[in-house]
Amino acid sequence: MTKAPTPEEISDFLAEQRDEAPADLQPVFITLDDLWDRKLWHQLTDQVLEFFATQASGPYRLPLYRQFVLSFADKINQLKLVKIALLASQQCTDDQERSAFLDALAERVNKPDFAEAHVYAITELASVYLRSGQDKKARQRLDEAQETLDNFDFVENVVHASFYRVNADYFQSKSDYTSYYRNSLLYLACISETELSPEQEQRRAYDLSVAALVSDSIYNFGELLLHPILNVLQKPNAHSWLRDLLFAFNRGDLGAFERLSNNLSKDRQLEEHRGFLFQKISLAALTELVFKRPPHDRAMSFKAISHETKVKADEIEHLIMKALSLGLLRGKIDQVAGIAKINWVQPKVLERSQIEGMRVRLKEWDSNVNDLGHYIENVGQDVWASLSIAASQADLRPQNRAALLKSFSSASFLRTELPTDPVAAQPSQSPTSPPQSSSPSEEQPFSNPFPQVPAGLKTRTMVGTVSHVHTNTAYVEHNEQIWDKRLQKHFKHTAHNLVHDPVALLRVGDVVRYSAFTPAERAAREKRRGDILDYEEARGVDTGRGQSVTRRGFVVPDGKRLVMVGAKLEAIPKRQRNTKGVRYVVREVVSPFGSPITQRFDGMKKAGWLLDLQK
Repeated sequence: MTKAPTPEEISDFLAEQRDEAPADLQPVFITLDDLWDRKLWHQLTDQVLEFFATQASGPYRLPLYRQFVLSFADKINQLKLVKIALLASQQCTDDQERSAFLDALAERVNKPDFAEAHVYAITELASVYLRSGQDKKARQRLDEAQETLDNFDFVENVVHASFYRVNADYFQSKSDYTSYYRNSLLYLACISETELSPEQEQRRAYDLSVAALVSDSIYNFGELLLHPILNVLQKPNAHSWLRDLLFAFNRGDLGAFERLSNNLSKDRQLEEHRGFLFQKISLAALTELVFKRPPHDRAMSFKAISHETKVKADEIEHLIMKALSLGLLRGKIDQVAGIAKINWVQPKVLERSQIEGMRVRLKEWDSNVNDLGHYIENVGQDVWASLSIAASQADLRPQNRAALLKSFSSASFLRTELPTDPVAAQPSQSPTSPPQSSSPSEEQPFSNPFPQVPAGLKTRTMVGTVSHVHTNTAYVEHNEQIWDKRLQKHFKHTAHNLVHDPVALLRVGDVVRYSAFTPAERAAREKRRGDILDYEEARGVDTGRGQSVTRRGFVVPDGKRLVMVGAKLEAIPKRQRNTKGVRYVVREVVSPFGSPITQRFDGMKKAGWLLDLQK
């Protein structure tokens, strides 16, 4: 084990380096000596990194690292130590010396607390192995780094960037274009645009473009087309044809592919995959053909597909099957009829011309929707008139609106099938055809079975939704606005009222109109209640008569209250949502939920007081 240098030896070393350095670098060594003497390790680390980042520091990096930096290496951030060591390793004479240097560095930081620095070190060591042709060792180091990274929730971008860069280089050496493409894009996502030199940008953009074209599993170039690195291939760059070729593939332009195919011979990989590239552009043309068609017109014959994709008719079925297997399309093939029915196409990045085509289709769709709306309005005028009347009276909260629409959907006039041809829906204009009248059995006049408020009697009418139903009684939710004097604003308040159903027709979800009992109705109910109490007392039942009668009902000893439910007295718990008893009666069902009111008449049973009142 090498003996650690003493402070005097370190000071002498820095003094020697300062004396040998040019005049413009001597202040740097003075600063390093001062920070080291004051034990300002953080500032010292940043100063060393800043100095090593300059080209003038080249001859001094290895001596400074071995004689100076290692003396306080345990006192600084280990990730920064690896950065300093990597800059120093650039001065090694060959890859063998560099691999030994980085191997020692990786062993030094191979501790549980420094896993991030260890990954950084072994990744760069794998890069050296890769350059020296030791692919197996490189893969082992990369797999080790991958296993460690998978256990991290957060890693510095510089570590991820190093891993993805070396991993991409490995897959490129193995001609694994798909993996190279994905790792290269991940690498570019971890660095800023200024970290690459113009030559590196051009090389990376060129390799990415070739990998995207020759990969057998990449058919969507959206991430690459949107990345700024592709701009380096714009004209007047000598490889601008490669960028144009990518955009031609993206829009499935066979004509552009034929014009640019002469350039394929400039690259060995593209020339070797010329046949595959034609199949790939044919698939792109097929997806573009489907994309241009509206959703209702995507049943295409093999002949039409052959004409658009320039593929032989006997190879169309294989082409469609290839697109379906790759997930570019979804649909079915009718081999007998020679038709492909497509119902989905893979999304992709759109060019300006494709966006214009989408705008045109949206305008057509908007026009078709307007035409359909006018047609429905003309055909179903009676329906909309009835619906608007009910809507004007109902409390149209979302749940009530759904109930209202459902009730109208159950009506007989909506069950009639509308003609598909608008002309067929027009009434006959023949003057000789007499008007048809419906039979009496078909027309059933509707009469409101609920009691009505006499003309001239003013009473407050409310609209609400039935939430619970009991025997001749229902809970109705009613929304109202409450004015807060202190806050000077209205608040929504939901009241829960007990409402009397004198004919037992209500269902949960019905929208009803109700009001308080009229004096005549209240008197009829009191008379019926008195008759029932007399009958019960004659049988020896303690009805609680004689106790104080309040708006809360007759309070009975067992903690319940006696209320009039229909024509009977029932004891219900005191802790109900509404403790004021039944004060309201239904006047009308504005919007029945489920079955119409007329279909409920078979189970109608009028309350005794209502029968007495109607005599």
